[in-house]
Amino acid sequence: MMVKQSRAVFLVTILIASAVGGVALAGNAVASADASVEVSPADPGATATHDIRAVVESNDDSNSLNSVEVDYSVDGNFDGTVSNVDQSDVVTAEIERSDGSVVDVSDDLDSVSGSNNGETLAIGFGGSYSLSEGDVVHVVYDAAENPQSSGTYDVDVAVNVQSTDNPTTTTYSIGDGDDSNDTDGDGLDDSLEESLGTDIDSADTDGDGIDDGVETDGGSAVDTDGDETIDALDDDSDDDGISDSTEGATDADGDGTADYRDVDSDGDGTFDSTEGTNDADGDNVPNYLDTDNDGDGIADAVEGTDDADGDSTPNYLDADSDEDAIPDSTEGDADADADGTPDFLDADSDGDGILDSAEGTNDADSDGVPNYLDTDADGDGIPDSTEGTTDTDGDSPADYLQTDSDNDGIPDATESTEDADGDGVPNYQDADSAGDGITDSTEGTDDADDDDVPNYLDTDNDGDGIPDATEGTNDADDGVPNYLDTDSDGDGITDSTEGTDDTDGDSTPNYLDTDSDEDGLLDSVEGTDDVDGDEAPNYLDADSDDDGILDSTEKTNDVDEDGTPNFIDTDSDGDSIPDSTEGTTDTDGDSPADYLQTDSDNDGISDAIEGTNDADGDGVANYRDFDADGDGIPDSAEGTDDADGDGAPNYLDTDNDGDGIPDATEGTNDADSDGIKNYLDTDSDGDGIADSVEGTNDSDDDSTPNYLDTDSDEDELLDGAEGTGDVDGDGAPNYLDADSDGDGVLDSTEGTNDADGDDVPNYLDTDSDGDGITDSTEGTTDTDGDSPADYLDTDSDNDGIADSVEGTEDVDGDGLPNYRDLDSDGDGTSDETEGTDDADGDGVPNYLDSDDSTSN
Repeated sequence: MMVKQSRAVFLVTILIASAVGGVALAGNAVASADASVEVSPADPGATATHDIRAVVESNDDSNSLNSVEVDYSVDGNFDGTVSNVDQSDVVTAEIERSDGSVVDVSDDLDSVSGSNNGETLAIGFGGSYSLSEGDVVHVVYDAAENPQSSGTYDVDVAVNVQSTDNPTTTTYSIGDGDDSNDTDGDGLDDSLEESLGTDIDSADTDGDGIDDGVETDGGSAVDTDGDETIDALDDDSDDDGISDSTEGATDADGDGTADYRDVDSDGDGTFDSTEGTNDADGDNVPNYLDTDNDGDGIADAVEGTDDADGDSTPNYLDADSDEDAIPDSTEGDADADADGTPDFLDADSDGDGILDSAEGTNDADSDGVPNYLDTDADGDGIPDSTEGTTDTDGDSPADYLQTDSDNDGIPDATESTEDADGDGVPNYQDADSAGDGITDSTEGTDDADDDDVPNYLDTDNDGDGIPDATEGTNDADDGVPNYLDTDSDGDGITDSTEGTDDTDGDSTPNYLDTDSDEDGLLDSVEGTDDVDGDEAPNYLDADSDDDGILDSTEKTNDVDEDGTPNFIDTDSDGDSIPDSTEGTTDTDGDSPADYLQTDSDNDGISDAIEGTNDADGDGVANYRDFDADGDGIPDSAEGTDDADGDGAPNYLDTDNDGDGIPDATEGTNDADSDGIKNYLDTDSDGDGIADSVEGTNDSDDDSTPNYLDTDSDEDELLDGAEGTGDVDGDGAPNYLDADSDGDGVLDSTEGTNDADGDDVPNYLDTDSDGDGITDSTEGTTDTDGDSPADYLDTDSDNDGIADSVEGTEDVDGDGLPNYRDLDSDGDGTSDETEGTDDADGDGVPNYLDSDDSTSN
């Protein structure tokens, strides 16, 4: 029965979009806690005012109001019109904030238009306004024409029409204007409502959005949940914990029971009371209506309410039911390993012993099968069940995901699961498959010795007979590691020849020792020859030429430049004296040793000249004897000259100058400083008298032998001046005669002056003063005491009369010769007074005339 006036109150779903930069973008639907549409008047065909109010229920403050759209033709044809509504017909457009403030957006209308033959009204705003929980969107517009006939009509109301979500469909009724016993227009007679206990003034007594007429099945006291409260008065008719206003009268699972009465609205086998109103997968379908609550593609009916992984989330809500980090949506309900457990519940879907959580969804070998379903995830031919989760090389990931598990550069597919060295570790996990101490990554797959065994499996890669484990990876700076080098030490001698012996005991085996015999000579220099024929090759022979001198001493120099290095040269210095004779003695201490010196004693005379004779019989061979002739003069001083031409070189001549005086006596001094040493000087003292004449006597006992004494007779006259003559014929040469002229006056007294200027020096002049009186007569007496002595005084008595005049007579017989007698005639008058005149003319000078007076 229709009534004159009625109000249609229905649930409106508000669709909100997020605003970015002032532009509203599509967003999720936001359910309203309370919404209504009032049509006044609600008469058929009337031009009415429609008042839309909706309380926003949202926790997203970025939601915004951008537009409102009312669609009157959701189900059935709307025979009214809103095409004549424009901006001027919008009475109110505002947002009533939850805090009580009001934002009037009426002036921000951008467009108001009808479409679809007047069945749709779109109201757009110039801006975008944020909406928060509890805000009320309120729009009032008039000039809308009601349908021409009474009835119930479907309406969609959406806020922000850009949303992709479907607005909620509801209904409102238009009365026919006749009187009725159904005051609230819910299809129930007021009297029936009174008996049922419903409100005759409210078409929806319990305010759940479902008319009383619907909830009572047209007037029955339906009590779905048996709680003694009929559905029309029960806000949760099926007692599932979800309000009827939320569930509504739709039949989601099509089982003939409206959702508000259906304890399993979506028919997934899980009660709505369990599923609730949350939207687990965010698909805008609440769980109780969603047949796949977690959106994993597996129906809730399949997943059920069990909690496979014990995470307190039942499978139907758990996006990863087995907690393997692979979404159920990926795993699905297939059973890859046919173990009776679907993959989404199987912690090891492929049954390879490795958890799906470890394998993940990557496709390591790109074979189109994700790892968790691939029994050989890395495609290396070794099952994951064999490789397992061990990470042999520690570089992550595990072996089952690596094509080279031991990171040796050799694919697992090549190495395989064999165990070449029997160490219990298969090759593909063994960093050293051959067990030779050299990593496979170093050895690689080459076959160095062409024995058809790749290096990484070959224990002797270079085929030299020395195990790789012994040779190792070091190299002799040739860039080839020993285990691949047939000559590891690069000495030109193959390792197979040298072997692992350690000849010199230096802890380095010969094949690695560039000097196997530790002689200081490289094996590459010594080579494999056996110079001395002792069956020890040179590189192992400490004395290759068997000369008694170690190779370490002789070395590789070629001192004599004969093209043969010392260590194999039996006469290294080419002095014709074998090294075995010379040895390592360094006679002259000047380094090197004698066998390397052509002058071992450093005397300036080559060993080849001196030879091995022992001239002085002192037990030292001449080539080592600093004084081969033992004369006290070093050979270096004497040299090889033959000073005296006697055929004997000086260094072997004991009297180099042939002066009859041994060199040992003469020595190396240079007595006369003439630049010639005494032993070579035939006149050592340079006195003009040959040493052979002077000899070694010491005539004057002054401890200087005559040949070195320039005044052999100590007469203060140089021998060179006196000479070898014998002036006085006494048999003693002047240089040895203390009185060369035999005048009784020593040469030392007379000296070399020539008093009388007769060119005969006094010591050789028998009348030095030329007064006619011999020096032997006059002597050294100084009669007149005037110095010099009488033999040099031409007037010995200083009487003014020359001795040559007075003579040696003794006129007065007084024992004094006249030349010394001051009164020669003894007349009492001095000679000086009397003089030489002849006063009396008697022919006798006055000084001799005792009677010199004149007679008258």
